Amino acid sequence: MDEGETWKVSAKGLTPYDQKEFRDSQGILYHHIALSNGELVTPSLILRSMDDGTNWENIFPFKHYVYSMYIDSKDRLYLGINGMEWDGVSFSCSDITAILYYKK
Repeated sequence: MDEGETWKVSAKGLTPYDQKEFRDSQGILYHHIALSNGELVTPSLILRSMDDGTNWENIFPFKHYVYSMYIDSKDRLYLGINGMEWDGVSFSCSDITAILYYKK
């Protein structure tokens, strides 16, 4: 509220690190899949199912790792990532800015 002069710790809205599935108020199911290649973390998949998990669609075709997910009261899905992008071998470190995606 004051351009970063003061901070208040709050976990409201952030997903627990180990929680991977969420439902919105319409019953749509979202699933975060964190992939790895050995010890190397690779880009996340965010899958959506409109039929209770029978069929899945990847709704996050970007090459980033998702650190947090949140569904608000209007069923908007927010994904917290940093700007490092996957180049096919590893994440580049040219930009570590926080980024927030959301899907209406």
